Amino acid sequence: MFGGAFARGTRDREDYIPYFEYLVSKGYNVVSIDYRLGLKDIDLVENLTDEAAAGMLVNSIQMAVDDLLDATSYVIAKAQEWGIDTRRIVLNGSSAGAVTVLQAEYELSNGGHPGRLPDNFRFAGTIAFAGAVLTLDGGFSYGKEPAPMLLMHGDADRQVPYGVLSLDEIGFYGSKYISEVLTRSGVPHYFYSFADYGHEVASLPIREYWQEVDSFLLHLVERREPITINAFVGSGDKPAVEGKNFTISDYLNGNFGL
Repeated sequence: MFGGAFARGTRDREDYIPYFEYLVSKGYNVVSIDYRLGLKDIDLVENLTDEAAAGMLVNSIQMAVDDLLDATSYVIAKAQEWGIDTRRIVLNGSSAGAVTVLQAEYELSNGGHPGRLPDNFRFAGTIAFAGAVLTLDGGFSYGKEPAPMLLMHGDADRQVPYGVLSLDEIGFYGSKYISEVLTRSGVPHYFYSFADYGHEVASLPIREYWQEVDSFLLHLVERREPITINAFVGSGDKPAVEGKNFTISDYLNGNFGL
């Protein structure tokens, strides 16, 4: 699932194609989907408050999750024709797409969307480049154990929270928080934390971290090995970033210039 702050983006961007072709060369089928962009007109809203923006984000994420599940149902229906093993369907998204795939797995793990997918269907893995999960009840917990995850995120991201953002009962939980929950629960996952990197980590793995994706698919999805990796990627000559706390205003400014 492509990124674009739920306001823009396409499933067939030219710079995605080499990543797709690499996965195909390793023997995987790749399905890139469209989804409704619930925030495409947010810049037209006058006097937009943080609370109104949060509400629009909630609705946009839910539309994208619905579209993802419908697309998954379609892929399952075509599985025999397309040669797809439905026991090994893996989600992969960047930015808004990463939010969507993490959100879908979170909601399914907590009993959401009954009847949308075949009984007992579970995704085999989730790959998220700069993603987060949004909850409305002031908490974050998985009911059933989620699928293995590969999380990559910059700790200076100003567009999707790396840690956690709270607004009343709304919580936006980023990769660092999710990894901590998975670690405590013993859920196999890879977490790559990029020091002083911003939202460029949403696209960086699509260009440069193919072997890490391949390792995750081999060891945690195909072989079901109980492995957890927490890796810190140094920033090299990047300047240190001060003030890494994420706010809803950062989301609006970073994604829409508001």
